[in-house]
Amino acid sequence: MKKKKIWFILVMALGIGIALAGEFFIKGEELKTVSGLCIGIGACLFGLSIANLFRLRFEQKNPAIAKIKEIEEKDERNIAIRNCAKAKAADITQYLIILLTFIAILLQAPLWIVFVAIGVYLSYNILSLYYISKFSKEM
Repeated sequence: MKKKKIWFILVMALGIGIALAGEFFIKGEELKTVSGLCIGIGACLFGLSIANLFRLRFEQKNPAIAKIKEIEEKDERNIAIRNCAKAKAADITQYLIILLTFIAILLQAPLWIVFVAIGVYLSYNILSLYYISKFSKEM
């Protein structure tokens, strides 16, 4: 628990550092996008760390609730439900990627955008085949 707290504090400090770097050290019109990206990433890391620190504190004050949550996370039925939900979400996402690819083609988007969308679609299918093969050998 102590290691997690230290880790979240380090990530929070990193987030503050990245946000400050984006705000004060990255100047110039050509680096405006990089500056905004640094501020966004830094704020995200800071916010996530604060939320996790609050969660750790809540779990320390309420160990019974934390124990119930831990049991529910490791329950085989809940794991199976989460895996089915992930699979269904991946199937839906696959069709959305195809739809976005066709929309990009119809809107005459740059060719690299179409190729990136096709690459994501192919990556999904290749990874699916890989994991099907891997899990069929394990189970």
